[in-house]
Amino acid sequence: MLAGRVLITGATGFVGRALAPALAARGARLTLAGRDPDRLPAIEGARRVGIGPLGPDTDWTAALDEAEVVIHLAGIAHVPEAAAGGEAAYRRVNRDGTYRLYGEARRAGVGRFVFLSSATVLGERAACDDASPPAPANAYARSKHEAEQALESAIGGPAVTILRPPLVVGPGAKGNLAALLRVLDTPLPVPLGRIANRRTLLSLANLCACVEAVLAAPPDRARGTFLVGDREPVSSSAIAAGLRDGLGRARRAGTRGRGSRSTAPPVEPARRLRYSLPMLA
Repeated sequence: MLAGRVLITGATGFVGRALAPALAARGARLTLAGRDPDRLPAIEGARRVGIGPLGPDTDWTAALDEAEVVIHLAGIAHVPEAAAGGEAAYRRVNRDGTYRLYGEARRAGVGRFVFLSSATVLGERAACDDASPPAPANAYARSKHEAEQALESAIGGPAVTILRPPLVVGPGAKGNLAALLRVLDTPLPVPLGRIANRRTLLSLANLCACVEAVLAAPPDRARGTFLVGDREPVSSSAIAAGLRDGLGRARRAGTRGRGSRSTAPPVEPARRLRYSLPMLA
């Protein structure tokens, strides 16, 4: 798939642990970077490099050796502002750390830089698209938006692709989805049946496929900012029902369950949905 070496940051995270083996299976030569190299996935042929804390002073020299593509997943997420050290800490890691890596990648001669941002930079709108103006409403979203701005203003470096996924669902998900799973994995009723809202999700498998599509496309076509997601939006009640099914729980109190609990990942039916990246289609 790729002739050059691919550096993946944040390879110990939810997305990184799925993306790294997916790219390796397509023939990519990988370098995996994280704070603790012993926690990085053991993938045949992949180099594992410890880089310490992420920020404006991170030394990326060893991680960038021979790299032609950087996929930057690392950052702070799902951490309350107070616990993370306030908004300044978000900016130090998500904004300054990203721009530091981009500058080091430019000096190392890297050709492509893929940055995983977030649809939260567009705010809490009921509907949005690629033309929607940014409206970040919290420290995480603001730090991601500021990182995007820094990359978009950079001159003379790698071709930049910015991906804005919504909530990513899959085995091992954290944040709001993990909290919802804990509630749903009980015999208690969950009052979501009458909620008719619609929201876009992105399955972990489709996010990995999206990154693969970006890397397979010519750099000029992949350059830019893309809002990505599964094609069909779903309601909160449908999400809850699907998760309860996957957990082997009854959908409503007073109904019989589906037998023994399933060991299958509860959200993997989303694999049948397709990511939307129209410029690369």
